[in-house]
Amino acid sequence: MDRFTGLIGIALILGIAFLVSNNKRKINYRLVVSGLVLQIVIAVLVLKIPPVTKFFQWMGKGMQNIEYFAKDGANFVYGGLAATAFPRSAAEDSTAAFTILNQNGLDSASSVMARDNVFDLMASVKSQSVENRLLLEKSNMNISVAADPSMPFEKRLNEFAWIRGDSAKMALVFGSEHSNAKMIIDNRYQFAASTTRDYRAPGVFVFAINITATIILVCVLVAILYHLGLMQKIVSVVAKGMNFVMRVSGAEALSNVASAFVGQVEAQVMIRPYLAGMTQSELLASMSGSLACIAGGILVVYVSFGAKAEYLIAASLMAAPGALVISKIVFPETEKSQTMGKVELKVKSEHVNLIDAIGHGAGDGWKISMNVIAMLIGFMALIALVNALFGLIHPELSLDKIFGYVFYPFAWSMGVPSEDVMNASTLLGQKLTVNEFIAFQNLTNKAAPMVTSEKGILITSIAICGFANFSSVGMQIGGIGALAPERRADLARLGMRALLCGTLASYLSATIAGILM
Repeated sequence: MDRFTGLIGIALILGIAFLVSNNKRKINYRLVVSGLVLQIVIAVLVLKIPPVTKFFQWMGKGMQNIEYFAKDGANFVYGGLAATAFPRSAAEDSTAAFTILNQNGLDSASSVMARDNVFDLMASVKSQSVENRLLLEKSNMNISVAADPSMPFEKRLNEFAWIRGDSAKMALVFGSEHSNAKMIIDNRYQFAASTTRDYRAPGVFVFAINITATIILVCVLVAILYHLGLMQKIVSVVAKGMNFVMRVSGAEALSNVASAFVGQVEAQVMIRPYLAGMTQSELLASMSGSLACIAGGILVVYVSFGAKAEYLIAASLMAAPGALVISKIVFPETEKSQTMGKVELKVKSEHVNLIDAIGHGAGDGWKISMNVIAMLIGFMALIALVNALFGLIHPELSLDKIFGYVFYPFAWSMGVPSEDVMNASTLLGQKLTVNEFIAFQNLTNKAAPMVTSEKGILITSIAICGFANFSSVGMQIGGIGALAPERRADLARLGMRALLCGTLASYLSATIAGILM
């Protein structure tokens, strides 16, 4: 019965869009139904068809490799700075590992006893509850390695290095022995904050450095694909399919599909020749699509946080038709479109050659990553200030608690399990009013508010996977306004409607995915 709670969510989301519609009589119901069907088809393919699901899981592993390659560049630039890590040159077998333990003050008998206790505890990991196993997996822990007695001691202990700094997770795995286990891991890896380490080593993560490197590398790859013409071809093919199914204009289809691959402003570059002549409805649809989707570079970052790639890819692909559905209810087309019935991509690379494309991509990646870091510092500091002020009113009052109550109806109606509704609604609020980075970091780090059920994680991941927040509206007005200055006033008027449409589109995708779960 819980599965069908999402039907209430779909009715609520479409009902809100209908209530704020500026011309209810002109709503194209064929477009709405075809868009919903397309969303369902995408969700079924990505989440329910094993070969497709495995393909996107394979893509997720590829994204994790991109993060590793990015670390190589970061290590060259920042390698002289200190980072807490462990040396890769440590011994590869248990005998050498025991030697390290002994050198750190443990006698041989104690080391063997400690080793045997750890082995027993490792073996018990397989019997953990679903929630606990999920918590461990979110810590980047490879349970199959950690709990396999045939694996070398050192490799198994490697897996626990990911969680050694979190006493709650250590206690979850090792029980009352977690203090001893932490000592063993610390001795094994010789943690030393004052020592310069390799940024490529497992377990090393400095947000400003690792995230910057990942975004820059992905932007370089996108620039290369764009220069070679491959990105335009991919976008054009998918847009033609969406245009055929939903009967939207070519400009709308191109913009919304492009938003699933590139950034919210970069997607509008794809339709730059059409921006000046686009109708109000088309402009809103394009803005909504950019706010509902997530850029490839940011998606890779969320995967590096620990989010499931197949969930995020499903969210971004479903958001394209979803944004068109919602925006065409809120602002139905009443004018004649220049590109109705045709999809023609006229944009060519502005780069002189491949080297120029790589340079521009790296520069764009740097600007984006610096903007992300600046926003996070500013918003996190502001949240701390606001919470401190709320604390003067009542010690238990905070933004998280307010978000939890305000967004509770949405989280419940989307099908989030009852034990996770309050925490999921808090993350929805953080994403809309602050930004999606904060929400995703809290979701994947298992920080408060914690969402524990698999269905709750699926719905929440898709619901917060998009650029729809207040700061992004300002970025769109400035970015798209620079491409078409004569439309700046229209962009400003449509900004808050686009925010509503982008948010509801993400919620619609999450609700459909939850029903299928």
